[in-house]
Amino acid sequence: MYYLSRTGNLTPSMLKQYLYCPVIPWIITNYNVSEPVTDSMKISSSTQTAENKGQIKVRNKKLELTSIIDEIKQSGKQTIIIEKKTYPTKHLTRYKQQTIATALAATTKYRIRYAILEVAGKKYEIELTETEISQTKLFLEKLRKTITSEKPPPANPEPQKCRNCWYKRYCPYT
Repeated sequence: MYYLSRTGNLTPSMLKQYLYCPVIPWIITNYNVSEPVTDSMKISSSTQTAENKGQIKVRNKKLELTSIIDEIKQSGKQTIIIEKKTYPTKHLTRYKQQTIATALAATTKYRIRYAILEVAGKKYEIELTETEISQTKLFLEKLRKTITSEKPPPANPEPQKCRNCWYKRYCPYT
């Protein structure tokens, strides 16, 4: 999994984890641990066909944001970023924000007006409006404050999330 880059930049994966539970990126950063590679990650990293490029690394120095794009397609002068998730989920917010953050990281290299989040084969088109971009930037600021804090943030109050969390063995709240 790709969290804090070697340059100290944030990554969309870390933002996704933050939106699931803010303690996770704090643990990753402060304890220097990360979840083992999952089947979903392996499938995503092998995405590449004749008409698209997969696994492209991009960096936005101004936002201090680095990402690896799952898939990228050209449509005329427009570049389309595609974030793929293998398994279905009821909660798309964190994946939507991850997709927008990936697009933001890519804006220094590509002209992007929308991105696609593909979850278990179902596609969601995300228009990169000023509102969406501002919200994602706000989440990135909160994430940066969280990981640079000496103290862990408050834990996620949903016990089901804690039961299923790989990081619970490191969590100061479990």
